[in-house]
Amino acid sequence: MTLGRTSSGAIKIKTDGGLRAVSCACCGGGGLCGPISFNDEYGYYVPVNSETSYEISKAEFDNFQLGGTISWSSSVNIAVGPFACSFSYSDSISIPPNTCTDGVGTYIFRGEGYSESPTCINDCSNYGSPCPPYIPPPTPVYSGTGISLIVFSEEGKYYLYVSGYIMCPIGDGTTVCFQVYRNAGKKYSSGDGGSFSLLGVSIGYDTDSTWSMSFSPNPST
Repeated sequence: MTLGRTSSGAIKIKTDGGLRAVSCACCGGGGLCGPISFNDEYGYYVPVNSETSYEISKAEFDNFQLGGTISWSSSVNIAVGPFACSFSYSDSISIPPNTCTDGVGTYIFRGEGYSESPTCINDCSNYGSPCPPYIPPPTPVYSGTGISLIVFSEEGKYYLYVSGYIMCPIGDGTTVCFQVYRNAGKKYSSGDGGSFSLLGVSIGYDTDSTWSMSFSPNPST
């Protein structure tokens, strides 16, 4: 996980473990924690409700309440003209039990990962000859990926919110890298690239990327 960059522009990497769970305040009121809003990976203020989330069963919700481990991986491979970018990342997070119960709060599980070196490269395998010279951009551009996961109850039903992105910088034909995003989840992705299953629902993701997420609950006591 990055912690920003140094004054010279070098990337700083967190080395003591990957993802983290961030606790948010409960929406209040009776019953299980309900929908919330938060600032997502893009900095947008997102309403998390039945319209932006996937409905799950009470059994899946209760299973999640046992706590456990979420494993996550994402990758992207994009080529435009003589320029290409490939990036992949995987990690896991330990989830405490009873993450959304009356008066406790809703947990947002957020994870991020970044490349440790610039990832805009010259690749003429899909371009032909002659291959234009590669001129690195004035500021190195790094690939990155992130997810947010939220479970909640609304009007007697149960929901899972998933928002994920993976970014890869590629050339725009003038040897300058720009960032291309691919997404997973109901709010941002078109779902034209495929899907994966999490807590009993099929979650779509964009083409040119691959995603997987799985939840392994703790043993019931």
